[in-house]
Amino acid sequence: MAIISRGFDDIVLDRIVKALNDFAQAQIEECASASEKAAVKFTAYRDRFKPAGVNQLPMVTVWLASSSSEEKTAGAWKHPEETITINVDMLTSYVTDTTQGLPYTAAMKRMAYLKEQVRQTLYSLENSDFGFEPGVIGSKSWPRYKPYTNRSGNPEESVTGGRFVFELTYAPDQLDSTGASLTELKVDADKISAAYIYN
Repeated sequence: MAIISRGFDDIVLDRIVKALNDFAQAQIEECASASEKAAVKFTAYRDRFKPAGVNQLPMVTVWLASSSSEEKTAGAWKHPEETITINVDMLTSYVTDTTQGLPYTAAMKRMAYLKEQVRQTLYSLENSDFGFEPGVIGSKSWPRYKPYTNRSGNPEESVTGGRFVFELTYAPDQLDSTGASLTELKVDADKISAAYIYN
């Protein structure tokens, strides 16, 4: 069985989550007081969709929304470019019958700042390629933001949050394989010597 590498979309989601958590930790370390640290802290997760406790907010969840190939760029010896759409969900407060979140005005102010924290992380020069070699990521769109709304289109009252959506385009044939090195493969030459002649 052939050894294959992890997919680009799989790897990049992990790197985005790490970049977000590193940024949050760096901000916390720059704060002098406990109240300042509480005001800037957040935690990022990958593919987390279950409800979180109020003490886990603010929270950011990164997940893959879609993946599509650009067939017009494909050829007999060339992989098509692929574009993935990534959703970044941000949640600062929610209120149910059993939990009480931040007051709505405070939650909206925290949401405005969380949005800027995430944008800063995703579009800083340091994270322009998310650790990939230059050229692997062909393009990165600017994010589209939409707050959580109810059926009438007004801001949701029980949940304070929103979503960034952006696209990354990459060429699969430029990715490095993370499979086993040839030096790690062992062959019993006695068993294949009858089929091959060594010079």
